[in-house]
Amino acid sequence: MKTRSICLCCLLLSVAANAAVIHIQPNGLGDQPTIQAAINAAAPGDTVMLRDGIFRGNGNRDVNPFGKNVTVMAESPDAYRCILDCYDISGIAHRAFIFESGEDTTFVLSGLTITNGRADYGGAIIARQGSGPMINNCFFENNTADINGGAIAAVGSHSFFIL
Repeated sequence: MKTRSICLCCLLLSVAANAAVIHIQPNGLGDQPTIQAAINAAAPGDTVMLRDGIFRGNGNRDVNPFGKNVTVMAESPDAYRCILDCYDISGIAHRAFIFESGEDTTFVLSGLTITNGRADYGGAIIARQGSGPMINNCFFENNTADINGGAIAAVGSHSFFIL
């Protein structure tokens, strides 16, 4: 019996050891230049760690994980120090995240402030087609929707899990 426990413990440790942390900075420096690039480079179970600051522009808004379940989280425990700003000076509407490929609660957003998102549905985040990510300790400011869900909308989706 003890041998099985030890083997299981070793197996769990080897799986956890394979998870990578990809560091992203608002100025485009770090392991990848944008949140989208980091998710594209990540493997399921990896963490995209965002440094303090304001993330703007292409690749840091309208982020689509395409079914890859990773964690996107702020390095700081203060969500107001890590901001995803969806504003576009040209007036084009953008949101922070688009979930539409079956992402589940193993896709985690944690410790972020999302601001200035705008769309018909889900100004900051939309989940469609059975997607339902975990949202933990995130703040939403100044996000709007023309039809429904100023901050978050679930359209034909599973429920969000918001902590």
